[in-house]
Amino acid sequence: MSKIEVSLFEKEQCKIVHQHSNTSIQTDGPFEWGGQGRTFSPTDLLAASLGSCILSILEPVFERNGYDSNKIKLTVIKELAKHPHRIKSLALTLSYPDVLEESFKQKAFKMLEFCPVKRALNTEVDVTIKFA
Repeated sequence: MSKIEVSLFEKEQCKIVHQHSNTSIQTDGPFEWGGQGRTFSPTDLLAASLGSCILSILEPVFERNGYDSNKIKLTVIKELAKHPHRIKSLALTLSYPDVLEESFKQKAFKMLEFCPVKRALNTEVDVTIKFA
C-alpha cells in the first residue's frame, strides 16, 4: 500500500508527496485546457505512468531475450478532449536502435497486457502502442 498526500499551494498547482520516500513532485493545470503548463499536469502524469509501467514490464523481457533494455526509448503523445474533459488518446512509440526479431516484438506486445496502468484506463481512451 502507498500513501500519497496532495495539497494545493497556488492556483491550479498541487504538491504531491510520496510518504514512503518523502519525495515530491508538483503539478499544474494542463495548458491544453487553459492552464499555465509550468510543469507536469495530472493528465501528463497519467501518460507518464503508463509509459513507465510499460518500460518496467519490458525491461526483464528484453533482458531475458538478450537485448539491452537500457537502449529502449519510449515516447508518449497525449491528446485531450474538450467535451467532456478527458484524455482522448495516448499514442506510445517504442524505439530500439538495433533490429528486433518479429517473434520477439509479438512476445513483448503480449506482455504489455499485464500493465496495471493500462488495465485501469477507461476503454474510451484510445491507447496505441507501436515499435518505430
